[in-house]
Parts: sequence; C-alpha cells; structure tokens
Amino acid sequence: MKAYRYIGKSCVQIIQSEPNVALVEEVYVDPEMRNHGVGNSLLAVTCNDADREDVTLLLKPMPFGAYDPEKEEYHAPTLTYKELCAFYRAFGFRFMPKPNQDTMKRKPKER
Repeated sequence: MKAYRYIGKSCVQIIQSEPNVALVEEVYVDPEMRNHGVGNSLLAVTCNDADREDVTLLLKPMPFGAYDPEKEEYHAPTLTYKELCAFYRAFGFRFMPKPNQDTMKRKPKER
C-alpha cells in the first residue's frame, strides 16, 4: 500500500508492518478543508487499496487538533472521540477485544 495519500495539505499515513497488515498512523485534514469530504475521500481510497491488496487495517481513533506555525494558532479537533469512532465505523472499522480494545480493525472486503 502507498505510505501516504494527499489531498492538498490533508493526508493519510499508512505503515505496513506485515504483508497483509497496515497501521493507519494518521489521518489529518487541514482545518480549512474540514467538513468538505476530504477525510471521507482519503479514507475511502485507503480502504479501497486495502481491499484490492487484501490488507487488514488497524488504527487507534484519537481526535487531535493542529498547530499552524505561520499563524501561531492551535485548531481544536473537529470531531469528538465518539464522532470519530462513528466515522471509522462507517468504513468498516470495529473495536478489537481486550487487551487491544483501544484499537479498531478493518478486514478487507471480499471481492
């Protein structure tokens, strides 16, 4: 899988630890592009790649903001933890059982 995908200043970063397992390390959407479908687009392409390449995706949902050094401003997270988890569930991610209950997993869809 591609390590990075970009739409403008927004990106998704993937770390493939095994041939059939990859960690979604970061999904970042530029504050000016939030609520315009950019996160949906990035994750949809990532999930499609994972399905095509038969790769299981893992991630830890963590809402985070962003610091803009040019403007010296901090942007708060757009989504709450609950909203972020619902966003990932819409793409087929589910929480894993203990002891990894803070990690979500998405198995590739069968073709």
